[in-house]
Amino acid sequence: MQIKVIGALTEGPEFAIGVRTSQGFQMPWQAAGVNLPTDFAWFKKKTKPEKEGEVCALAMGWNTWVSLNQRPLPGRRHYVITRTPSKWNHSAENMNAAFALPDLASVIDAAQMTEVDKLFVIGGPTLWLEAVPMADEVLLTIVHHHFEYDGETIYCKEILDEVTQLFPPPEIFPEVEKTSLGPIDLEFFVWKRGG
Repeated sequence: MQIKVIGALTEGPEFAIGVRTSQGFQMPWQAAGVNLPTDFAWFKKKTKPEKEGEVCALAMGWNTWVSLNQRPLPGRRHYVITRTPSKWNHSAENMNAAFALPDLASVIDAAQMTEVDKLFVIGGPTLWLEAVPMADEVLLTIVHHHFEYDGETIYCKEILDEVTQLFPPPEIFPEVEKTSLGPIDLEFFVWKRGG
């Protein structure tokens, strides 16, 4: 099984990954009322099966699950890490596609037992930092824009420090997103384990 870390950050001294707003957890651009469909398309393409029979799964913390409105994304199995299972919503919609487990080690064990081919750790920052040392690949989008919004910002500059120490230089794919704020530069970084 391959383990991959995937996420997005805004450029800046601390690299914001999210915002706690009155609507819940959001990406910084979402909190500012901006959509970045190119980043969404990248995430979707990278985390869905590439070939028939391939099984992909997403591992996430509780806040990330809540940001998905507690609904599984199509075509992928979901593992939600929570230390309080009483929060878990056992709706029919997520019963067969999403599973609550206590930690990343339990997720990895469950994914291996159920023959997952690719496990993507999608957030939050604590899970990213735990997963990077064991990851085969790290895919990060850097959004080159400072967004204005109301809410508590969540940062994760440490992931860049960790990745650059553990991986060879990345491949970089630049894009320009046309938004209501004008063009915004994005860079898709792909770090692959050497050897």
